[in-house]
Amino acid sequence: RMKGYKKRYLFVSLCIVLFLAGCGLGENNTAEEKTTSAEEESAPEEGTTGDILTETEQVPEVTVDGMSLDILKNMTLEEKIGQMLFVGLDTLRADGKTGKLTKMNRTIEGKIKAWSPGGIILYGKNIEDKEQVTELTEELQQASRIPLLIGTEEEGGENSRIASQEKIEVEETEEAQTIGEEGNSTKAQETGQIIGSYMTEMGFNLNFAPVADVSETTENTIMGSRTYSSDAEVTSDMAAAFIKGIQSEGVSAVLKYFPGQGSLTDDTHKGAADITKTIKELRKTEFKPFSAGIDAGVDFIMVGHASVSSVTENQTPASLSKLMIAEILRNELQFDSVVITDSMNMKAITETYSPEEAAAKAVKAGADMILCPDNGREAYEGIRRAVKDGEIEEKRLDESVLRILRVKIRRGVIPEDTELVGIKGGE
Repeated sequence: RMKGYKKRYLFVSLCIVLFLAGCGLGENNTAEEKTTSAEEESAPEEGTTGDILTETEQVPEVTVDGMSLDILKNMTLEEKIGQMLFVGLDTLRADGKTGKLTKMNRTIEGKIKAWSPGGIILYGKNIEDKEQVTELTEELQQASRIPLLIGTEEEGGENSRIASQEKIEVEETEEAQTIGEEGNSTKAQETGQIIGSYMTEMGFNLNFAPVADVSETTENTIMGSRTYSSDAEVTSDMAAAFIKGIQSEGVSAVLKYFPGQGSLTDDTHKGAADITKTIKELRKTEFKPFSAGIDAGVDFIMVGHASVSSVTENQTPASLSKLMIAEILRNELQFDSVVITDSMNMKAITETYSPEEAAAKAVKAGADMILCPDNGREAYEGIRRAVKDGEIEEKRLDESVLRILRVKIRRGVIPEDTELVGIKGGE
């Protein structure tokens, strides 16, 4: 199927080139006129991705776009909503059940088929050894019509869900702080490659790392050794290198926690927190590692729950703020891949918002995926109800789902010969 897409777009590209060559530009045209003409021809139409088909190196990306659109056309509204949820196994298990969960069961399988979640996150309590977790990730994939993003948090060193398991032996890596102190971007990239390699072996395709926060205070106990440096330039270099390393192994990186929580003294796990920096201060320091990550081609950026009152003039968490996501992250920083929220079961969210409210507000703000809602079913229904009531247009969901599908195709999560093209959802 992929080859067919490539042939089609190569043919179109060749026709465009021959047409332009035949038309030509008059010899008397000025350089200014030529420049203006080129700018007009290359300007993307409203609603397009702006890819230039005449560039051979762009053909694979155009192919990804074509496949994504074909898959989207055959998806139901319910599947689109499901793709925007990134849930833990606890959300999918039988109601009221808690504790360790390391094996697939009929309840989980049934909910995957019913909800079609876009991703599943595994925690330490879901991981025992290589054989167990590999079998689990395989069975999760088999249960889903649309291939899943399966992720965990593997930052390096002790901050790792996989490597910290006693029964799992993998190549050791150092923590971000140690790598940052050495200022060795090569080691940062190698660390990403090492982690990506063993994650791939066990069926993972997404890593909730690296941390892009610039560590500015020792009172931020939640960060500790997880940050690279108190220097924005060092943090930028290390984070970008890690991203290149892990994504070269086919594992999506998640750069976190936008807009940068290194100056916080409060923990969003425990309640509300506010970043008091001005927009100029954020641009000077906090935004730099995120810009570097975007330049490195990061697949995901996670938005945190701290409010930024000096910018938004209110206490709305960044994860629910249209100004922070749609205007600053999308428009100013020019990020056009997947925006995912931090875990929605944290008290900075649950103390003020219901699962339905939080999910709908995040989507309205521009988020593409909702991580770990406090109640998965209620979050699902919150988005669905908002669409049915006209508060959220379905085309808004389409924008997010296309971003998710593009990443899945680009990283090989959805294979080239997928049967999703041409098959209507639910069939």
